[in-house]
Amino acid sequence: MTFLQHKKQNYFRYSVLAVFSAAVIMLAVIFLKVKGAETLVFKLFSKANFLRPLAIGQNNQESVLLLAKISDLEKENQLLRESVGLGGTQGEIPAKVVLGGGYIFSEALYINEGSGSEIHAGDIVLSPEKIFVGKISEVGRDWSKIKPFGALGEKIVLRFGPNKEIAVFATGLGRGELSAELPKDTQIMPGETVWLGEKPEYAAGLISEAGKVDGGEIQNIIIKSQLPFGSLLNIVILKSR
Repeated sequence: MTFLQHKKQNYFRYSVLAVFSAAVIMLAVIFLKVKGAETLVFKLFSKANFLRPLAIGQNNQESVLLLAKISDLEKENQLLRESVGLGGTQGEIPAKVVLGGGYIFSEALYINEGSGSEIHAGDIVLSPEKIFVGKISEVGRDWSKIKPFGALGEKIVLRFGPNKEIAVFATGLGRGELSAELPKDTQIMPGETVWLGEKPEYAAGLISEAGKVDGGEIQNIIIKSQLPFGSLLNIVILKSR
């Protein structure tokens, strides 16, 4: 083995060790709550941001259809908001997602704004198109954690129907997907928009599947968020106070 080959092998080992060490430190900060370290980690990731895979672009046709659907929902949301006098942006706090949405952090999104911007736990989070992203679950001075729509075990009230008159409790299955049960005679169609129960002017997702249970009085439905959490960069928080 030449000196150059040996040097390259050592460099590779050190590189792997450095990446592994950085990952361990980051996980310790987030999951063990090392005091005062969250701010440093989120500032670093607001620049590097290498754990968040770009979801859009992996499947061009799917991305085009997704963006078209989001555009339609955005227009519908805007018309509804204007009709009830909610067309402005008063009470909204813009922020950027700096970590989350990928395979490692699929059940959390971290943003670069916190209590210093008057953000509180329970605040509703929207995409720039005013589609429901989730709710603030934890707040630091200059960072916050979002529990995204469809997080595993999440319980949430959703609405659908021509006049949003049908309310249903849905349970999160993880990664933006939820399940719910309805009476078997309820008329629903895959692709139908589902709205946030507490604020029905905001779209939350689409009905992905609907199927009657054999011999039962209920039908199961699957609801999916149409937002690409893995590549979501900008969000808006609705101030609740």
